Amino acid sequence: MRPGSRPTWLPCEAGAHDQRLKAYAPFGHWKTQTFIAALRHDRIDAPWVIDGPINGELFTTYIEKVLAPTLSPGDIVVLEPVLSL
Repeated sequence: MRPGSRPTWLPCEAGAHDQRLKAYAPFGHWKTQTFIAALRHDRIDAPWVIDGPINGELFTTYIEKVLAPTLSPGDIVVLEPVLSL
């Protein structure tokens, strides 16, 4: 760490190092959530969160209802397929 800088986290004295930390899942469940957004050079645009995995029907809905209204003439859209394992 550089002199004068602060750590981004602080140690926690909540329990011993050899004990499991008990915590709750975000939103109360351990289900898949999918986040889709348009990445521009200066911001993220058209964010959309889906409660579950993405499929062709949901992706088409995203393009038509969320992404397309944010596009302007001359915008370039690059779609990169990301395969889930």
